[in-house]
Amino acid sequence: MKRFYILALAAIFAISCSLTNGATMSAAVLNTPTAAPQRADTLKAERIPTPSPKRCTVTAGLLNLRSCGGTHCGVLAVLDEGDRLTVLELGDWLQVETDTGLTGYINGAYCANGE
Repeated sequence: MKRFYILALAAIFAISCSLTNGATMSAAVLNTPTAAPQRADTLKAERIPTPSPKRCTVTAGLLNLRSCGGTHCGVLAVLDEGDRLTVLELGDWLQVETDTGLTGYINGAYCANGE
């Protein structure tokens, strides 16, 4: 029993010596750094800025202009077939600007290149 008591005191002494700036042992335990959970974002595609403004024309009957690149993103507006857009970033989801100045994302499959 005496040996256990001496080992416990030695452990407490070692821990107290390793603490700095008046921190307590409970603070040392509570502030143990942990790795933040990493969210796998499979929908995030690399964005490539366009060198100069390019235009595209909506080919779908109705096309959602979204707040980010993905179907999980909110709808900002509904575009009509034939609407002309300025392409700001290329990718599977294009960042575009409407003629009225509204900026958002559309699926690139529904916008044909050119005027």
